[in-house]
Amino acid sequence: MVAVTVCQLRNSFWRYQFYLRRFLASIHCDMSYEDAIKSLNSLQSNAAVIEKLRNEQGRFQQNSLPEMLAFLHRINVKVSDLDSLNIIHISGTKGKGSVSAFCESILRHSGLKTGLYTSPHLVEVRERIQINGKPLNKTMFATYFFKCYEMLQKSCIHQEDKLPGYFRFLTLMAFKVFLSEKVDVVVLEVGIGGAYDCTNVIQNPVVCGISKLDLDHTAVLGCTISKIAWHKSGIMKSGRPTLTIQQVEDAKIMLFNRAAELKVPLFLVPSLDRFSNSIPNLGLDGEHQKENASLAVQLCRVWFQQKHLFLNKSVLLPEEKTELMTNISVDNEGLMTTFMLPNLFIQGLVEAKWPGRCQIIKRDQISFFIDGAHTLESMKASVKWFKSKQKSSISRNEIFRILLFNVTSDRDPTPLLLTLFIRQTSMFLQIICS
Repeated sequence: MVAVTVCQLRNSFWRYQFYLRRFLASIHCDMSYEDAIKSLNSLQSNAAVIEKLRNEQGRFQQNSLPEMLAFLHRINVKVSDLDSLNIIHISGTKGKGSVSAFCESILRHSGLKTGLYTSPHLVEVRERIQINGKPLNKTMFATYFFKCYEMLQKSCIHQEDKLPGYFRFLTLMAFKVFLSEKVDVVVLEVGIGGAYDCTNVIQNPVVCGISKLDLDHTAVLGCTISKIAWHKSGIMKSGRPTLTIQQVEDAKIMLFNRAAELKVPLFLVPSLDRFSNSIPNLGLDGEHQKENASLAVQLCRVWFQQKHLFLNKSVLLPEEKTELMTNISVDNEGLMTTFMLPNLFIQGLVEAKWPGRCQIIKRDQISFFIDGAHTLESMKASVKWFKSKQKSSISRNEIFRILLFNVTSDRDPTPLLLTLFIRQTSMFLQIICS
């Protein structure tokens, strides 16, 4: 009878796992997009990560970036490699996806090869990684997925060498895609927070943007606007410019304190109405999109100033290039001065697309009003947009108008529904009275 120790059994088990993973990785080229999705869904979910963040508080968050650096090493990407992506890094509570969409559209229409990384997806996960405004096709997604999966599996020899969770994996994969496809610029949207978000592994963004701040993910980021602003401002990097919109006073104070601490030039952008150009309707609907568009315009302006060599590659007119190169200045109110928007910037704003955000879909006798509202303030904006469309959307054949918005399991829908009920009751009474 052979005596086998627990330690020997454990080592044998891990050797078996290691060689099984290598075998599975070796046949990745025969695997399909559907196989990639199954493997991706087997990783730790975002919901599980958020729950872990709640339970472990600061410990888990502070380990996030060192772990991300280790994952990068395992897919043969140096953090310094990411500098070549010329990144615009965007955080915020509301509107950061819209700002990202506007930025990508402006830069693409200006003649650059763009990469966009954003979340969440609406229909398919490949929407999160886009090149030139289009999601990766299924073949490309599967190819890059299994390339990264193989490298991570091969380097997973010891028990402590775990695989990244769902969002981390996609972030790693996005970096691999953008580096391999040699994009000119990457618009990178933060997942949750900023300071400890896995996208914050980058060291030298060209410029950073912070959209509207509000109370969200309070169990993870804190229950005050100041605490949330601390996390969101964590993407700031010393010497690199950061732009933001007008924020509530507590958030504004925190942002400027953090900027001073990190030696970051922080600028406030003006409203879109201050630009002298006549701007047609934005590609994204809703009054609140104007501040997102203004932030995107100024981010792209600063990006070209910081990366002026790309002006030669762009298809902007010579006089427009000269206009973009004027130094950043602020007016008497402390806001960035406006400039003459290039025609291609305007085209980028008008043709920007971001499905599921203030979108109307008509089916037979039903009109669906779809938005991603998930905080109290964004719900108010969504209802305001819904109200503004009541007269224009009514037709003889229309019977139902349905407003759809987004609430996940970690949020309380009651305040959002109450806001909707109060405003819709007011709208109903106005209609009756008229």
